[in-house]
Amino acid sequence: MHRPVAKPAFDPHRIRRELTIDATVRGTVLITAAAAILIASAAEPEQGPLTWWLLLLVVGVWMLISGPNAKVVRQIPPITDMIAAGRASAGPTLAAAIRRRPLVRAVRLALYHRLAMLRHRQRRYAESAMICHAVLVECPKLSDQSSPTPTRPGTSAHTGERMRIHLLLMLVEARLSLGDLMGVYVTLVELHRHKLNLLELMQLQALQTRYELACGYTDRALERVREKVRLAEVMPVALGGAMHAMLAAAARQQNQPDLAHWLRRRTAMLVSHEQRSLITGLGYPIATQAVGAGDDRASHDPGDRDPEDMPYTGGSWNT
Repeated sequence: MHRPVAKPAFDPHRIRRELTIDATVRGTVLITAAAAILIASAAEPEQGPLTWWLLLLVVGVWMLISGPNAKVVRQIPPITDMIAAGRASAGPTLAAAIRRRPLVRAVRLALYHRLAMLRHRQRRYAESAMICHAVLVECPKLSDQSSPTPTRPGTSAHTGERMRIHLLLMLVEARLSLGDLMGVYVTLVELHRHKLNLLELMQLQALQTRYELACGYTDRALERVREKVRLAEVMPVALGGAMHAMLAAAARQQNQPDLAHWLRRRTAMLVSHEQRSLITGLGYPIATQAVGAGDDRASHDPGDRDPEDMPYTGGSWNT
């Protein structure tokens, strides 16, 4: 008896098919409109009413196919908010928007970017990685990434660049969770070619530290540790706690107990027991282990108040 073959969670060719359908429908309408204009210009005066009816029909069809695109554009910000809030309605709303056609190329790619965000938040990393890769294949056609001039905020090129960077960051984290270290390396190289803003630099630093720990490059993880700690201080609390915890794990493996203990104490102050779930949600399992491992005195030390009140006094920073 043959077992039924399970369908993949996401078909990587799906995006290309839908982009082709969108372009075909819109192109057909444009060609029809051009033909109607030519017919109208060449028509005899007595055929005027028929020509005008033909032009009105073309305009009506064009407005009909532009309607879904305008509606989806208005839906994208609420969908993004629903995904960030973890609402169950995000999936059905996004699926309904994706089914609409025809859509402009940038809008179609923006919807699949949101689908990658949703799958990533659901920790369906295999599907998230496939969607990110499929959209990234189409992103260079959305905006020219090889241009040496910086893109201006608010332009379509700037939006496309920010979307590409976010997709690359999610792809790194998904591949880390799947154990695809070679794929992580290739994606990190691509990320280093982009001009990142502060938040993106924070995310890249945390993901690269996790990659170095996964590969066993603990000495590299501790390079410029003073700068990394200062960057972690301005990170969101869960990400900063994860960064401190990963550096503590690297220091422990590099036989630097004083530095490891100092980093664990800072981690315990930055991340409470309730916030450990936030770290796990960010996809840093090694950081969660580091928080609960080792010396527990830091979490019960009544003198622990401010990380700045705890200067590191032992050994070398290994810079």
